[in-house]
Amino acid sequence: MDVPHRPGRTQNKVSDLFIASTASYLISALNQSIKTKKEVIFNHLSGSGTAENFEYSIHVIPFHHYSNPTTDSDLLHVITLARNDLVPARLPEPDAEVGSVRLPEGEATKKRLEYLEDEVKNLRERLRTSQAQLTSASEQLQTSNEELMASNEELQGTNEELQAVNEELYTLNSEYQQKINELMVATNDIDNFMKSTGIAAIFLDKAYRIRRYTSPFSDYINILPVDVNRSFLDLKLPFSFENLEHHLEQCALTGESHSRRVHLPDDRVALFKVVPYLNSYRQIDGVVLMIDEVKELTTAMRDIEIIRFESEQLYHMSDTISWNYDLELRQLHFSHTFHGKPLLIVDKPDLNSLFELVTPNYRDEFIEKLKQILIDGKEYLFEHTIQLADKSIHHIRSKVFSHSDKSGRVLKLFGLMKDFSARKQLEDQTLYLEAKFNTLFNSIPLCTRQKLNDRISFKY
Repeated sequence: MDVPHRPGRTQNKVSDLFIASTASYLISALNQSIKTKKEVIFNHLSGSGTAENFEYSIHVIPFHHYSNPTTDSDLLHVITLARNDLVPARLPEPDAEVGSVRLPEGEATKKRLEYLEDEVKNLRERLRTSQAQLTSASEQLQTSNEELMASNEELQGTNEELQAVNEELYTLNSEYQQKINELMVATNDIDNFMKSTGIAAIFLDKAYRIRRYTSPFSDYINILPVDVNRSFLDLKLPFSFENLEHHLEQCALTGESHSRRVHLPDDRVALFKVVPYLNSYRQIDGVVLMIDEVKELTTAMRDIEIIRFESEQLYHMSDTISWNYDLELRQLHFSHTFHGKPLLIVDKPDLNSLFELVTPNYRDEFIEKLKQILIDGKEYLFEHTIQLADKSIHHIRSKVFSHSDKSGRVLKLFGLMKDFSARKQLEDQTLYLEAKFNTLFNSIPLCTRQKLNDRISFKY
């Protein structure tokens, strides 16, 4: 049979603890004690051990639970098994039943009863301890339950907060989605605007890496989509732009814009502009490069070349040398001949070639005049000598002037060299004759000079 489960007790079957014959006696005695609610003893039962046969007794004693002694529905039964040759039998109480057998009362039975009472006391103490532990565990369980309920309430509150946050995130997501759509529209507008205007532009970050570029820009510089995020300075430019990296640094640091005229292939002329890239906070976040090919400027430059060629033909046999120097392109242009003689035997003349044309005794003065023009932009007129390729020396009267932009920065220097060697010789000869006349005049007596002064007057 199953023993009812109670906290702190072990649940087992009697048949699992004893052999079949003993279990049968135990179940019979226990059922009888449960029905009569009295003590039951089975005596003179036969048993067998490993080496001998013996007799034993079964004793079932009912006890009330200490927590509720007035109730008969929940009894505790103590079962003892004892061999008759080891433990003397004791007489049961006057109302005890042992089948149809009455046992004599003796001292051993009293000792055995005392022993059982001690065991019952110990068992009751253990039950009290188990009950106390059960009560403590119940209190702990109640506390844990309260804590879990509090946690559940907190989780419920957190769930509501998360729901509110989720709604806010949904609202923000909708706003961001709207902003993204507006940004896409603005980007498409800018792309279509750049394509329709045909502006050649490239956008660089602070490290001069390529962000994006317009399709017309690839008509001037060999650039591919794979070059995005590549440094612009690694690209090879088809035109000369001196100190480009310096201009990029100045633009990125100070926001100062730069522009320079560059010569493209096929004798085309364009303006190369360096302007700062400003973000939405009006802060410098990179650099924008633009190439503006001015066809009118290209046409004008070609007309200037034609006019220069015609002028050189006019000055071919003249006594005047014309020259001009472009400070941005660092190019010198001037007449190739003077009085039908070649000026310089060089293919590409530069500013040093112009300096070497002036004789050493006037060269430093000539250079200082040009430096002074770069500072004040004024016009200067001075005299000096030049030496041609045939070693001939000529006296020159030079007129030097400049061309500046709106800010006053000098862009070009112009010069005209007029040969006045013949007049110089005439002036020198006149001075010589005047000095000789003065010498002869001073050798004449004073009275005679006074008479001559009244008759002759010289004007120089």
